[in-house]
Order: sequence, then structure tokens, then C-alpha cells
Amino acid sequence: MDFSFLVSLYEGMDGGIPAGEDAESYFETIGEPTYPVLADTTGRLLDVTPYDGEALPGKCALSPQMELLECTTGHGNETLFDVIREHAGL
Repeated sequence: MDFSFLVSLYEGMDGGIPAGEDAESYFETIGEPTYPVLADTTGRLLDVTPYDGEALPGKCALSPQMELLECTTGHGNETLFDVIREHAGL
């Protein structure tokens, strides 16, 4: 699959490690974008992100080079999508 960006969930809706179903649900919630939404089912990403524990779900955007661009929490996506657009020069 070719893509420019991807979103990786590092926390599920229950506050634990996300499952594939969390990624699928989030993908559908944000309107099935052209980039993939993945779940960090091993919990490795959570260890290196600035998650503050205040709101669910936790999510991060990575560039095609796997550079961590932004991590956000909660259901608002504006900040995350602004970072993606800025990085892509849109």
C-alpha cells in the first residue's frame, strides 16, 4: 500500500494497549482517510511518546520516513491533521 502518512494508535479506548479493532474503529470514525491507521499492539510506541493520560484515544502521526510528527489525545483531530498538512507542504 502506498501512502504519504500513517496514524498509529498507542492506546485503546479502554486505556490499555490498542487492538486492531481500535484502529479500524478510529479509521471509520475519521472518515476512512487515504492513509492507514494502525494500532501499536506491542505497546512500544507508548514508551516513547508524551502521553499525559488525560484523554482517550491516544494517537500519533508519523511521516513516511517513520519520523514521529505529533502525538495527541482525545477525539479532536485538528492539531494532528494540521501537523500532517504542514509536513506535506499542503
